[in-house]
Amino acid sequence: MDTKRCYEEIESFCKWKKGEKQSTIETKRTYEVIEPYCKWKMGEKCDSLEVYLHGFGHGDVVVKPNIRGSLIISGERPMDGTLTKWKRLKKEIPVSKKYKTKEIHPKFEGGTLIIEMPKRDLLSRFKDGVWQTVQFAIVIVVGVAVGAFVKKFF
Repeated sequence: MDTKRCYEEIESFCKWKKGEKQSTIETKRTYEVIEPYCKWKMGEKCDSLEVYLHGFGHGDVVVKPNIRGSLIISGERPMDGTLTKWKRLKKEIPVSKKYKTKEIHPKFEGGTLIIEMPKRDLLSRFKDGVWQTVQFAIVIVVGVAVGAFVKKFF
């Protein structure tokens, strides 16, 4: 983006709608980092995490998975109607393998973020555990076979 266009966009942002007067919007923000209160509710088929976010709205908060298998809850909002003082949050929630990660979904109800995490059934968890054990055993057998071959012929 060229500097002239960037300057024009900033200038148009700073002008009042009723005239050509420029506003005195302070662009430097200060942040108060908050640690939200979280509460787990365990169920038979689904667990849910309630994150209490007093003052935050639906559009202020983002929930997304990361590559480490956790959920990242982040957001920010202005405090007391000012544009210089903001509240910010960022929380990482580890997600156990007992949950169906593709079916986890958040919803926002009255200042509370509710993340529902459906549980995997015991059979599928058992199958995954058995499969991991089989894969490990295959690696061991191949390693031993290669070692015996190298010892015999080299």
